[in-house]
Amino acid sequence: MRIIFLSKAESAVTQRPRTPGSEPTKRILGKAAEMQANISAADLEGFLIDKVPCAAYYIPDYITAAEEEYLLRQVYNAPKPKWTQLSGRKLQNWGGLPHPRGMVPEKLPIWLQTYTEKISSLEVFGGNHANHVLVNEYNPGEGIMPHEDGPLYYPTVTTISLGSHTLLDFYVPINSSEEEEQVPMTEEQRHVHSLLLEPRSLFILREDLYKSYLHGIRPLTEDILDHKVANLDQCTAQAEETLTRGTRISLTIRYVPKVLKTSLFLGKRNGPPGVLQTGTQEFCRQNKSAKLVAWPEDKKHTAIPYCTLRWGPPFFPPEL
Repeated sequence: MRIIFLSKAESAVTQRPRTPGSEPTKRILGKAAEMQANISAADLEGFLIDKVPCAAYYIPDYITAAEEEYLLRQVYNAPKPKWTQLSGRKLQNWGGLPHPRGMVPEKLPIWLQTYTEKISSLEVFGGNHANHVLVNEYNPGEGIMPHEDGPLYYPTVTTISLGSHTLLDFYVPINSSEEEEQVPMTEEQRHVHSLLLEPRSLFILREDLYKSYLHGIRPLTEDILDHKVANLDQCTAQAEETLTRGTRISLTIRYVPKVLKTSLFLGKRNGPPGVLQTGTQEFCRQNKSAKLVAWPEDKKHTAIPYCTLRWGPPFFPPEL
């Protein structure tokens, strides 16, 4: 039996955009708030996936079909320069570029704020509010190699899936001392289990499963739901079914703890990738890696000095 999840990405592009303050948009977001108002931090344990190490949570139908359509429309109505093409996927970065010295924050658009606030209310970020979103687009046959997310984020990742399903695979990491003593294990041998992420679902990954295992998405066009898929009892699909992938959009919502106090000047980037523009001279003085390049010639703006920062190429960590 084959189940096909059809992507709504193309139809979202052709439909008339709705502004954040429009009445249809308010109705969509109002219904979303009403539906999910009964899901609280105390209820989260009821969505725990108990067949994998701690801790992963799967909430099916976290958003409605109308919300999904609305979010897809917002994603594909974003300006073209907002997209960055990477190997196996393309993405939009919202909230700022995470960096070891700190993220220069940018204000999230209201269509993302609605969901960062809702997810933050589940208290999955240690009482903090999500401040960063990566929007990833995966076409059929695209994926991402097994990886860990690194130290720039609070150790919890939350993902809303739009348009199509995917299988998220988990692997035992490579141990260098182990590899020296015996024949290295293949990627398939390191694969321990998978989780099915259906459209409109919310997935939360944290604790040991986040810190001690690698996760990735195999570049396939269809997925067979075998015994290694650990959350089938929480999904609409059944064991041994074959699901055909469509275009999937994921909203990866997280909290970046280290944030610089200075925001981007008018929220704009200046120059080539990796070059940021900020609204204060003090930031350049406090950050040795920031190189002062130019000052504005327009005397009307001398009260708001700005400098150009060169940090090298933009850093886009792996995402679900």
